[in-house]
Amino acid sequence: VHGGAYRPAAYFSAIFDPVTAALPGCLRAVAAVCQSLSQCEGVVMGYPVTVMIPHSVELTRTKTHHLMGARLT
Repeated sequence: VHGGAYRPAAYFSAIFDPVTAALPGCLRAVAAVCQSLSQCEGVVMGYPVTVMIPHSVELTRTKTHHLMGARLT
């Protein structure tokens, strides 16, 4: 929190692999967060990171036929 509002700490830009690029938008958003978190590991040095999103994203209750279990971890 800076100045009473949440502000981005970093921006990352990358191109998805063809499998991820073909996913629906909701799953691409989850993949983007995962990719960003893996890129920022050196910056946060093991400290906890909280991801703020404007809505509830939950992939654990419903099954998706777009991803296999190995791809979700």
